[in-house]
This record gives sequence, structure tokens and C-alpha cells, in this order.
Amino acid sequence: MKIDAGSLNDLTLLKITKESAGRINSVCFSSDGSCLISSAEDDTLTVYDCRTGQGHLRLCSRKYGADQVIFTHTNLNCLHSSTKSDDAIRYLSLNENKYVRFYVGHTKKVVNLDLSPVEDLFLSASLDRTVRMWDLRAPTAQAMVHLPSRPLAGFDPDGLIFAGPFSTFILPQDRDCDWTGLKFSPDGNFILISTNGQADRVNGRGIPLEASFTPDGKYILSGSTDGSIYFWNQNDGVLAAQVHHDSAAIVNCVRFNPQYYLMASACNGLNFWLPSSCIDSAGEPE
Repeated sequence: MKIDAGSLNDLTLLKITKESAGRINSVCFSSDGSCLISSAEDDTLTVYDCRTGQGHLRLCSRKYGADQVIFTHTNLNCLHSSTKSDDAIRYLSLNENKYVRFYVGHTKKVVNLDLSPVEDLFLSASLDRTVRMWDLRAPTAQAMVHLPSRPLAGFDPDGLIFAGPFSTFILPQDRDCDWTGLKFSPDGNFILISTNGQADRVNGRGIPLEASFTPDGKYILSGSTDGSIYFWNQNDGVLAAQVHHDSAAIVNCVRFNPQYYLMASACNGLNFWLPSSCIDSAGEPE
């Protein structure tokens, strides 16, 4: 199905899952689109089957906490940051429920993780104002950059370059905001920056909201503080579509499946969205 304004406006809430008692703080689809993993403030990690919308694996990280979760190059392993004990990054085998490796070096909270699309390298950014590059196979950083402000970093789709706020400028309407997210467009030609400011008019409460691209790169999507999800045309910034949750809960994470016409959003629970034409009379995916 083609992604356009009509089909985006037709997105319908399919599943509301509450596998976690705490607020979901990050979500990530696998590269093949078959799975989604989430981390939550109750120290849990949950893997969902995108075909059924059901959580089929739930793991606890009571000792370390969990945030910024991402899959590695397989659906069997993930990386996540810590919210307790220390600021290490942890490499977890999902099948074995066992940590493979810890990556130690950051001295404050890690706010961003990004995996290279072509190599076993990943980037981390921390409130200690450093960006570090790691090899999955080694516990120490391969490179480090100090930055003058809150850092973010991300690989381009070819894994050849990475970006971050190495030089800063201030938007007149957002003098006091922080950059909270960085994404390359699927073709690598554009960089999307999310902030906790109010320039986009969907964030009236200064809460970090993460924006992202649709898989074709033609639309930008973001949650909001009023329960809505907004879609803008990438080329001109015009609002193209808008869908609503059943409540006015804060929608802090929104992701589009890289392979299928399926969207996930996180607020009080994890929500799956499909075009209404793909849902049968019983409310199940066809």
C-alpha cells in the first residue's frame, strides 16, 4: 500500500498493549519489520510480534534499568542504556536472557544509541557531553568526541558518516530548548532534529518528543502532548495528516515499520496502527 495523506489519515488504532506497568521510554523495529522491542520505566524490555501485535518475550532489568533500546543486526540481541547503578551500555542476548557485554565509559546518562547499518559499530551520546563509537565485540570505545552542548549522534543510511551537534545555532523561538533526537532521512539527504521546545506547536509542555521519517522519506511523524500523532510533508513542512489516541496521554515515541504498513506509538502502553482497510470486522489484521 502506498503511503500518502489519505492512507495516513485512515490509520486506525488496532492494539493497545500494556505489558509494562511503567511508561514506555523507547521503541525500535527490527530491520526486517517482524519484531518490535520496547523499554519501559518499570525496568522491563518487551519484544512484540508485528504480525499479531502480541508481546511474546518480556525480560526484566531490575538491577540496571532500561532505556534507548535498539536491536543489533539480528532480532536475537539488543543494546540498551542503563538508568540505575551506572551509565554503562549493555548488550543483551534476548533468547538466553543473558548479558553478553558491558560498554563502560560514560559518566552520565546515555540519551542516544544508533547502530551502523553496515558494520558492528554503534554510536552513543551522553549527558557527559561526549559521543563515543563502539565495536560490538569490544568493551571499550574505539573513538570519542567532546561536544560543547547536549550531544546526539546518528549514522547515515550507508554507514559512511555520522552527524551530531558539533556546532550549534539558536532558533529565535527556541532559545531555551535542547536537541532531543537526530535522524537521517532514508535517502541520506536530510537530517531531522527533534527538540523539547515549542517551535513545532505539538509540544506545549517542554517534554522530549521524538520525530521520525516514514520509510519512503516523504513524511515526518511525531507524537504530541495532547494524544495526537502528526504527519508533515517532508518537502514543505505542511501538515498532511493527523490521527488521535482515545485519550490525551503524552505520545512520546512514534515509529513506522520499515517493511510493512504498520505504525507503533508509545504513551501509557504500546499502540499499533493499521489502515482501516487492513482490519477485519473483529478488529484483527487481515
